[in-house]
Amino acid sequence: EKNLGCNKAEELKKRAAEINSQISVTALPLFIDEENGAGLLKDADLVVDALDSPRKKLMLQELCRQAGVPLVHGAVSGWQGQVGVIMPGDDTLAEIYPASAAAAAAEKNAAAAAAAAEKNAAARAAAADGCTAEAGTLASPSFTAAAAGSLEAARAVRLLLGREGAADRELLFFDLLTDSWYKLEPAADRPVAIGQTTAAQSRSAAAKQTRQTAAAQSRSAAAKQTSGPAAAQRKPAGRKGRWQR
Repeated sequence: EKNLGCNKAEELKKRAAEINSQISVTALPLFIDEENGAGLLKDADLVVDALDSPRKKLMLQELCRQAGVPLVHGAVSGWQGQVGVIMPGDDTLAEIYPASAAAAAAEKNAAAAAAAAEKNAAARAAAADGCTAEAGTLASPSFTAAAAGSLEAARAVRLLLGREGAADRELLFFDLLTDSWYKLEPAADRPVAIGQTTAAQSRSAAAKQTRQTAAAQSRSAAAKQTSGPAAAQRKPAGRKGRWQR
């Protein structure tokens, strides 16, 4: 409990040093926004998402797209979470946060920039004053964040080692209360909005229609052959009710 309300960047730096004193970590105790994002992501190999709102995550996705940097996304709510890799050009978060995407587009104005500047000032003041917990904040269980964080870390290491695969671009959803795990397919098979079909569903429906048409044609051909001249040449076999040519 000693670091509740402390700046995440500073606390992460401390924790990393405790785990491995040979590594170098630079902590930047400020809020990323549209104004400073390009500079913060300059020369980055990848970005790991630890932001706490859909609007901010959408902004980070766009910044990573502009920088050409992969984004390892993660989010938690209660016992549930989601993790996935978003490559530059993918629009995954806009697909799963459609309302937030529309709101984010509408907020690109001077007022948003002013609010971000105010938050940056507040963050600097908090860093100078030490830890300042925000009253009334309800967090998810610690193990949900730990699960999402571990899955994000695994994907980040795979990317850095060049060992990522197609599965990394699938969005993994989990519910630790029911121990449920399922995946959302890569971009081409993701629904753009509720009520629309995915590419995979469209292909499945087309294949089903093709099979049904082929079966109907086969039945029609069989019926035609049965009712043709060959049918008259059939003779009864030894046992009643059995027929052969």
